Amino acid sequence: MTNTITHSIPQMKVSLGWVTFPFVYKGQQIIAQASTWSPRTRIWLNDEIVDEIDSWKFSETHDVTLPDGEIIQVTLGYRWGTTLYCEAHAGGEKLFTKGITQDAKGVVALGAFLAAGLALGAVMYPLGVYVGGAIARASGAGA
Repeated sequence: MTNTITHSIPQMKVSLGWVTFPFVYKGQQIIAQASTWSPRTRIWLNDEIVDEIDSWKFSETHDVTLPDGEIIQVTLGYRWGTTLYCEAHAGGEKLFTKGITQDAKGVVALGAFLAAGLALGAVMYPLGVYVGGAIARASGAGA
């Protein structure tokens, strides 16, 4: 990231490492990120990390102090089901809210791969026991 503040409408981004929720408030670029592989969440203010939390809680709220002294609360979390969300509030007013929901096809595909793996393991285990026993008998290790 550069030190230039972009005032265009920022876009949410999902990558292998992070889910990124950018927004602009009072000319300040705020980026909330949730890691996809760890319990880490972090907040950037004008291209500088200002808060970082490692927690397995379903949601974490970061207090971010703007250059003018105003404090905003940015919450990153998971809702039951498959939704990751970000909300920002200041003085009781909602400034930003965005969430992403995992496609049901992805959950079904994960279940199908899990079932296929279990089936393959159920077939291969007895075969391995049989082949291993035959090798042990042939080498005299089983005697």
